[in-house]
Amino acid sequence: MAKTMQLSALTEQLVGLGFERLAESVPTVLSSSQFSGELAFSAPETWRSVVEPSWEQLAPRAAELLAQGPLFLVPTWERRTNPDRRRLSGHADYYVEVMAACQPPSPDAVMAVLLPASPWVEDQPWAAEMRARVAEHWDILLIVYGAGMLTQVHAQMESAVVFLRARAQTRPVLKVFQVPRPRPDEAGVVQDFERLLARQGGRGEHGYVLREDPGPEQGLYFDRFDHHVLQRREDLAGFGAVNALGDLFTFHRVALNDAALKKTSS
Repeated sequence: MAKTMQLSALTEQLVGLGFERLAESVPTVLSSSQFSGELAFSAPETWRSVVEPSWEQLAPRAAELLAQGPLFLVPTWERRTNPDRRRLSGHADYYVEVMAACQPPSPDAVMAVLLPASPWVEDQPWAAEMRARVAEHWDILLIVYGAGMLTQVHAQMESAVVFLRARAQTRPVLKVFQVPRPRPDEAGVVQDFERLLARQGGRGEHGYVLREDPGPEQGLYFDRFDHHVLQRREDLAGFGAVNALGDLFTFHRVALNDAALKKTSS
């Protein structure tokens, strides 16, 4: 019998708040019958859950459920044993193809997806291609990164919950949040997340707002666009140009004979 994997209590709270603020409704959860190996995903008890046995039917089933309201998609994280090199840079993960195939059935469709962080943060061609295919139909509203977001998964593995809305002519701001680890004050994390959801610019303690879309070719890892990191880089640039040590000093080789060596060692 397959083991069940769930969202951590904190992650469930953050995802619930995301849907409450961005979709004003509790989502339906669509997951695969097998999440990864012997693991199966178990949705929160108060959320409607739909299990789709075939990964190939996840995208059309997602469109069907999105016509009824917001959706939380948890595609399989299983991998092909023999990747087809003709498909999305030949990547082995099924979810890459699922994400490329998902399309909103209406202009107000809101969907969040739970994936490893890698397809959102890496600059590799397969990840950039997946993001480009997603961007054809969706705007990214919010990304929540964090390790330990799931039970039954290694505590150091970083996952991402990404909130998407049907692509509009006017692009929304993008909000990025990093769940801290360790996190002794979970109530403080939730409060900071709520403040981020209300922001239209600036930075909080664990998240920030991007007012310009960086484009799918760039990985969205947290530090890349973090206001604090960018400010530190500007501060360091104020120290002046960087020069090689050899441009500042002249080094001369000095040959020591045996007499000099004996003298310095005595």
